[in-house]
Amino acid sequence: MNSFAFLMHHTWNAEPKSRLEIFFSTLKYRINSHIEHIEVTDSLYKKQLSEARQQLEDSFIEPLKIATKRYKELVGDGEVSPSDDQIASHESGLSDLENEHSFQDHELSERFDELGSMFNNSALIQTCSLLEKELKDLCYLLQDEENELISLEDFASRDYIGGCLKYLTLVIKLDNTILEPYLNKIKDLQFLRNRIVHDRGEFLKSDEKLRDNLKIIKEIIKKSSNRVELIEEHRYHELKIKEASYVLDYYKHILEFFQTILWLIENRFNHKLLKSKLIRLIGSTQKKAKIKFVDYKATIGKFEVKYLLTFNGKVVPKQFEVLLEITKRKGAAVYSSYKGPKNDIIEQLSANLREQSFIILNEFHDYVIIRKELGIAIKFVATSS
Repeated sequence: MNSFAFLMHHTWNAEPKSRLEIFFSTLKYRINSHIEHIEVTDSLYKKQLSEARQQLEDSFIEPLKIATKRYKELVGDGEVSPSDDQIASHESGLSDLENEHSFQDHELSERFDELGSMFNNSALIQTCSLLEKELKDLCYLLQDEENELISLEDFASRDYIGGCLKYLTLVIKLDNTILEPYLNKIKDLQFLRNRIVHDRGEFLKSDEKLRDNLKIIKEIIKKSSNRVELIEEHRYHELKIKEASYVLDYYKHILEFFQTILWLIENRFNHKLLKSKLIRLIGSTQKKAKIKFVDYKATIGKFEVKYLLTFNGKVVPKQFEVLLEITKRKGAAVYSSYKGPKNDIIEQLSANLREQSFIILNEFHDYVIIRKELGIAIKFVATSS
């Protein structure tokens, strides 16, 4: 099958998406929409602050020019003593203008800092709410897919995220060891969310748990590279999120977290989703090809699954190892390769996949959540004749 026929086959033979694909596709869209909302809003705040500062500067240009001229008239030429400088600055109005400018600039900074902190706090609450809702919906979806009698309600807890993770690991039997590295940052998110929602971000000095809470928040501040701060007031310490980038980091973390969950779901259900996609890619070349799962390995940022591909009929060689690699990397990359004796079918398939690499991206569009940061490779290696 030449490159054009290969393209037409995949263009006109699209299959309906599974519920799992739809879930993760929607999840990706929602998270990216939240990210865009934060980026746009933060940019608008910074733009408004810049414009307000410029207006402030413009409003002081002429008065400062007049006051500076009067100051020079009063001090004359030559060396100016500290007392003469003080008197001339006062009589010309220059000192008053400089003080007023400094006051208004400080007030402007404080006002926009407060606006930014309010937005960042609310954005962080949304982040946690999204994580809770999507985890809950995923649990119900997997319960339906598995016809599982045990429900998420059986793990009811005030810790909604913890309840969902228990359900996924104990009932759906996902490998918790792979998820463990993500949980500490999620616990930080929950801690911040609870303090903002229930205590307006305040840590009362009279609270008997103050010492423990301050220990947690100081560790969070350290990990945040000071994008989170704690301001000491008379009766309490106030939590503030200074930079929107801190909240954006959580969204990126959640994307990676759900990507890993999807990989674990694939492993739990014998890679049937990936297998169906590979069959579509290979079946366009050889409809009688059979694929058998061989091995699987997942680590943070890297996922590998190995299949055995067997062709029927008079094809030499008949059997190939197919290795699908999905690796976190800087910038997207999609490629295909073949290693082995000359084989027109596999060589043409590999060439088609290289030339029409977007077909691989389209095929795995709903499987790869953080697509822009991943490399996808399909490698064919002959194993027998």
